[in-house]
Amino acid sequence: MNSQQIRYVMTVAEEKSFSKAARKLFITQPSLSQVISKLETQLDAQLFDRSTNPLQITQAGRIFLKHAKEICLREEMIKNEISEISELKSGILNIGTTPFLASCLLVPSITSFNRKYNNISIRISEEEPENLKKLILEGNIDIAVTKGKFSSELFSSEKIMSDRLYIAVAENNPINRTLTSFRISADDIKNNMIRKIPEKPVDMAVFRKEKFLVLKHDKTVEEIADKFSEDFGFKPDIAMCANHIQTLFSFVLSGMGVALIPEMFIKFSNIMYNAVYYQADAWCSDIFIISKKDRNIGRAANEYKNMLKLRTA
Repeated sequence: MNSQQIRYVMTVAEEKSFSKAARKLFITQPSLSQVISKLETQLDAQLFDRSTNPLQITQAGRIFLKHAKEICLREEMIKNEISEISELKSGILNIGTTPFLASCLLVPSITSFNRKYNNISIRISEEEPENLKKLILEGNIDIAVTKGKFSSELFSSEKIMSDRLYIAVAENNPINRTLTSFRISADDIKNNMIRKIPEKPVDMAVFRKEKFLVLKHDKTVEEIADKFSEDFGFKPDIAMCANHIQTLFSFVLSGMGVALIPEMFIKFSNIMYNAVYYQADAWCSDIFIISKKDRNIGRAANEYKNMLKLRTA
């Protein structure tokens, strides 16, 4: 039994005539009769009483018709739901990212997407990169937004931006008086006031005597200090390690030390108070949108990708 046979039976029952049904279906009457007869043979039951005029449906035909209408209704529901998804009238967008990127970078783009497609349900999985890999491969998220790309042939990676680092210093730190020509405000960074940002970054050596506050990144203090020394030529005096950038920034404001702070945190975080910033000469991070290679991520995820790329351009 197929959808064509169902449609033919329903039309014959509606028209109470093979000839009228054939004209409505734009086929010949013998062809229609042949299809119905073949179906009756398959069901081992007669659907129509051909001895009456007009044509009458049998008890078996009424049972068939009842279920046929339900099948047609289900078929229409499937078509409508798929159509709604393709037109972004409904569906689910599954995004994976780190807690930091979720709270800073993604907030404006997800808010804009929700305003435009408010019938799409958005689910965010906040995980570290290794867990995001697993979620992508298992199909639990459509895309991931991460720092750095995944080194595997199983993934497709698209760079969307580079995240510059700034040295954040408390407003009352005396070192600010010696670096006035390098000083950058949060508003300069938020508004992309490039002409106000010095052409040359500050020499990191001027912070040699400062206490440094650093993110752990699953590294020991010694590993962090060695990396810092490799990039800037001196080992920092590390006063504190923290897991989250928000914690680090709070202690910068308290005057406990200075820290390297990502540009996107300064731009997108809803922070009430700000520090003084200086452009650092290293440690830019690339941000990527990642998906499983050879997998169709769907229209909702593609539309969100485009919105995020426009936001970060």
